[in-house]
Amino acid sequence: MASFDCVFVDLAQCLRVLSDGLKKYFSQFGKVRECTIMRDPTSGKSRGFAFLTFEEPKSVNTVMVREHFLDGKIVSCPYRGIAISS
Repeated sequence: MASFDCVFVDLAQCLRVLSDGLKKYFSQFGKVRECTIMRDPTSGKSRGFAFLTFEEPKSVNTVMVREHFLDGKIVSCPYRGIAISS
C-alpha cells in the first residue's frame, strides 16, 4: 500500500475552475498525482472544494504556506491529509 500527501483546496470563490486548470496551476509546486474536484451528483456543479494529491510531502508544505489566485480570486488550502492507494 502506498500513501501520498494531499491537500484540501477551497474553491468557493471560483466554482467554474476545471480540474485541468487546477492541476496545471498546482503542478508548479510539485508533481500532482491526482486532482479531484468534488461535484454535486445531481447537477454536476462544483461543490466548492477539491483534493490534490502530490507525490512529495514537501509540495504540500509549499502549497499550504502560500496564497493562491485562480481566475483572479483567492484559493485557500487549509488542510492536509494522506491519500492511501492499494
